[in-house]
Amino acid sequence: MEQIKCTPGDLDTVREQFAEFSHFTVRKGKAQYHMFYLPDRSCGIYYAVRVGDQGFIEAKRALEPSDEIICWGNL
Repeated sequence: MEQIKCTPGDLDTVREQFAEFSHFTVRKGKAQYHMFYLPDRSCGIYYAVRVGDQGFIEAKRALEPSDEIICWGNL
């Protein structure tokens, strides 16, 4: 697997560079997240979401726009 570092606002652009996108991690963390969203009327805080094997949300984590995320996948 290859990795590309970016910020939450660049995730869509980076995902297009992968033939197969797998997940992303936040900063130097080990927890794998699969998507994130920016709620309506938000002050710019993104929320990373981890999806389990059954398709249910397992965890959420708040991200600032300047936080570093590391995207993983096959190029």
